[in-house]
Amino acid sequence: MSDFLCFVDYIGTKEEGDIRYSKAGFQSLEQDGGYFFDESDGDIQNSLLYIGNLDNDCLFNITMSILDSDAETKYTEAMHQAYEDDKGEFPFAEEFATTVGKVDIIIN
Repeated sequence: MSDFLCFVDYIGTKEEGDIRYSKAGFQSLEQDGGYFFDESDGDIQNSLLYIGNLDNDCLFNITMSILDSDAETKYTEAMHQAYEDDKGEFPFAEEFATTVGKVDIIIN
């Protein structure tokens, strides 16, 4: 098992009404599927810190999406529609984002 610290700095611009969606998760490189992630939203912060530990041969992924107010409305409507359709398929914030940043950490 390996411990890690991952600092994420936001270097983009901040506009009134912008919101941040963060998705972080992990997956074994030896197995297809089995991807676990957690998503959160909130104000844009200049720095975030992820601390964790993973078994060897794992991938840790962070996706940061910035949505303006129009994109946030469209994302919320799409999520509401997905709940109504009840098919277990939901949109991701990055599909609607004005800016997306991603990083992968592979533990060998």
